[in-house]
Amino acid sequence: MNKIFLVLIFPLIIPISGFAQETEMTDSARTDPVLLGQATRMEIQQGAFGQDFMAEYATYEPCNETLNKLKNVIYNSHITIVMATWCYDSQMQVPRFYKILDRLDYKTDEIKLICVDRDKLAGNFDIQSLSIEYVPTFIFYKDQKEVGRIVESPENSLEKDSYQILSK
Repeated sequence: MNKIFLVLIFPLIIPISGFAQETEMTDSARTDPVLLGQATRMEIQQGAFGQDFMAEYATYEPCNETLNKLKNVIYNSHITIVMATWCYDSQMQVPRFYKILDRLDYKTDEIKLICVDRDKLAGNFDIQSLSIEYVPTFIFYKDQKEVGRIVESPENSLEKDSYQILSK
């Protein structure tokens, strides 16, 4: 009897467990899927967001003078980015930030990248402790303590604001 029960129930468990791992959902305000939860750079460089990413990345030119200063302080920091693939500011600022990091040879695979929905929720990934109100939010850590953040858009530029945060 138990074997029959397992045979009947097992096919139902697989789709449920597979669904729990989904990182894409459809946004009610858009027709293309949005990413949710922890993501990778490769994931945000695909699909509709990936097209925007590559276009913005190609056209942004960071200030070399500021990059030279930033490279002296960025390597001992950790970075978390909370973004939304549906958000215009994320479409602009996240590719620019990655271009800055690439120019500095920063290990971008060590960045914690989290995608949220319009309610600033990341699916099954809990980000409540990050107190996210607007996206993108770039959070900088030194010695496992937050030292600053850039929220939505930089005051000056991403590289200048990053330097100001990390050089304190």
